[in-house]
Amino acid sequence: MFIKFMVLVLTLVLGVSTAQAQSTARFHSVQNRDCQIWNPRPVLNETVVWTGKCVNGKGVGKGIIAYGNVRNGKAVISVSEVTLKGGKHQGHGQYYSSSGQSTYRKYSDGKRVLSTPLYHGSQVAQKKAGEADLVSAQYPGHLIKGIDLKLLKQLLEDSGMKFQKASTYSSGSPLVYFTDADDNTYVIGGAICNQTCNAIQLTAVIKRSTPIDYSEINTQDVKYSVASIMRFQSKPNQISINRYVILDGGQNPHNLILEIKVFTQIVEIIRNNIGGENVTNVLNQPQ
Repeated sequence: MFIKFMVLVLTLVLGVSTAQAQSTARFHSVQNRDCQIWNPRPVLNETVVWTGKCVNGKGVGKGIIAYGNVRNGKAVISVSEVTLKGGKHQGHGQYYSSSGQSTYRKYSDGKRVLSTPLYHGSQVAQKKAGEADLVSAQYPGHLIKGIDLKLLKQLLEDSGMKFQKASTYSSGSPLVYFTDADDNTYVIGGAICNQTCNAIQLTAVIKRSTPIDYSEINTQDVKYSVASIMRFQSKPNQISINRYVILDGGQNPHNLILEIKVFTQIVEIIRNNIGGENVTNVLNQPQ
């Protein structure tokens, strides 16, 4: 309700100012206050409202920031629930776009270091360690204790990946082929399965035109030890990159989304380092 009130207030103060080209990040004066806050993507003729405290001319502590301008005769307003330190965003926050999309964000000295979409009914609960859990109404529970096909698909969608096809391992546990924004292929599936799967396995296979030497593999393995790298005996020009995540009752959807994103980024780095490419038929490879 308070956020809706903020939007109404900002709509009233916008007047007829029109948005122009963006300028570089800078401190922005708050409407009707002797106070400034950091604006990472300012727009000329933009109006900014801040509900929190100001100390020495800079916004501090928890509060709500509303940014507004007029585009094509319509008010465009976005709202952020944030914590400011010296006028700059710090720690956890939640962003609401003019279209209604809600996003969990994490900041460091005014810079956004993490952004994860949230859904209707979601909330961010801060833990003692200072990290955040993503609690989404689209997930079966807060902490994940088992994996099924529906959950795998949901995790991929929420991490920005593209579902390709579903299948099963020889053990019968579920797996999904997916691609990233550049159409590189990966597999995510259940592991350590009995009646339910107590882990997930992420897999990618990289190939290049020439054999991949073991010294190259060892170099990458040492640098990126969070993933295991193996070379196929019958195909020395191909390597398999894998990562296991144990679902010990302490994993939540936000953790697993980050696992997927980090794994694909590691694979991208290794792929570029050795000069290879992802294969599409990941699991149908001779050992």
